[in-house]
Amino acid sequence: MFFRESALAHKFCRGAGLEIGGAAHNPFGLDTLNVDMSDRLDTEFKLEEIKACGKALPVDVVAPGDDIPLPDASQDFVVSSHVLEHFPDPVKALLEWDRLLKPGGIIFAIVPHKERTMDRDQPRTTLRHMVEDFIDAAGGDFIGHYHFWITEDILELVLWMIETLEMKWKVEAVADADDKVGNGFTIVVRKLANRRADEGVEELRQKAARGRRDVSAGPASTARGLFEVLELQKLPFVPTELHEAFPSLKELIESLREEPISAAMALKAGELCFNLGITRNAVHFFERAASLAPTDGDPFNNLGVISFQRGDLAAAREYFARAVNVDPGNENARKNLAAVSAMADR
Repeated sequence: MFFRESALAHKFCRGAGLEIGGAAHNPFGLDTLNVDMSDRLDTEFKLEEIKACGKALPVDVVAPGDDIPLPDASQDFVVSSHVLEHFPDPVKALLEWDRLLKPGGIIFAIVPHKERTMDRDQPRTTLRHMVEDFIDAAGGDFIGHYHFWITEDILELVLWMIETLEMKWKVEAVADADDKVGNGFTIVVRKLANRRADEGVEELRQKAARGRRDVSAGPASTARGLFEVLELQKLPFVPTELHEAFPSLKELIESLREEPISAAMALKAGELCFNLGITRNAVHFFERAASLAPTDGDPFNNLGVISFQRGDLAAAREYFARAVNVDPGNENARKNLAAVSAMADR
C-alpha cells in the first residue's frame, strides 16, 4: 500500500530539502534527505513501514528532528507528514527547521487532525500549553503523540511565533484536509529572512517567557486573527489527479485565453490556474470575469488574494474594496478587506 504524493507539496517544495521521519509507503516524490532518530530497521515505525509496503525508506541523516547537524540556511524546504505531534516541544522543532532554511524556503507540514484520527477523544492542545513546553524546554522520547490539534491550533501557534518571537515568516497556504491521506491538515510557511545572530533558541525562550501572560489559556479563536489568514486562502486547492495532468491542462488553458467565454467560465478558469500555480493566467481570467460581470465581487476578491500573496497590501486592499463596492453582500471580500486594512494600519 502506498499513499499518493501531495500536489500541494510539489507546488511549494522546489529544489532540494529535508524530509523529517519519511516513510516508503507515504512518499512525497521530492528531492530530499530523510532525517530520522535511527537507521535501524527493527524500530516500531520501520516495522510498520515494511508491513505497509514491503520496504523501508533509507535514513540519510541520523538525528532528532529538532536538532539536525546540518548548516544554517542550507535547505530549500523541510517537509513532514504526521511528525510534528511527536515532538515534546514543537516550537523548538519549528525553530530548527527555520534555521536550516534558506531565505525563501518552505516549511511544509501535514499534521493529523484530531477529529479524523484515533486521537479524537483527546483534549485539544492549547497555545499556552505549547508556549509553556517551549519555555520549559520540554523533553521526551519522540515515540507517542504529545499534542492533539485541529487546523486552527497550529495556525494560532505559527501566528504567535510571528507576533511574539518575531519570526520572519509568511503563511502561504492552509488546507483543512491534506491531499495525501485526508486525515490531516496542511500548513505551508515561507521563511522571508534569516533570524539575527542573537535570536537563538535560548534567547527566544526568554522572549516567550516575557510575553507568556498574554497567551490565551483556551482553544484557538478568531480573536487572534486566525481567520484573517484562512479567509485569504478561499480558493480551493486542485486535487492530485489534476496535478498529474498538468501539461495537458496548461495547454488547454493557454488555448482558452483566446476563446470567447462567459464570466462564470472565466472565474472557474482563473481558480484552476491559481491552484496550479499559473498566476499570470489566473490574473488574466479573473480580470476577464470582472469585465464580463462587473457586479460580481468574486473576481475582484480573488485578484485581492493574489495581490496579498505577492505582498502588495495596497493593491489587495483596493481589490477587496472594489469587490465590496460592487457586491456589498460578498462576505469573503468584506472579511478580507477588514483583515488587510487592519494589517496596513498597524
